[in-house]
Amino acid sequence: MAEPTGESTGLVSHRLRRMVEHGFVEEVPELAKGRERWWRAVPGDRCPATGGSRRTAARPPSCARP
Repeated sequence: MAEPTGESTGLVSHRLRRMVEHGFVEEVPELAKGRERWWRAVPGDRCPATGGSRRTAARPPSCARP
């Protein structure tokens, strides 16, 4: 992910670990090779207006970004 985004591997790794802490993504260890790590999105509703704690693909208007 670092190369296509132009970010350092350390910064991308840091951000992914923070996203894991908050339940946005999870590691996929069965796809890892050596030091390479794979991640996947954790499905769910994260909209406070719906009472959810996880994100959905389609946001209700009350959760739309400005």
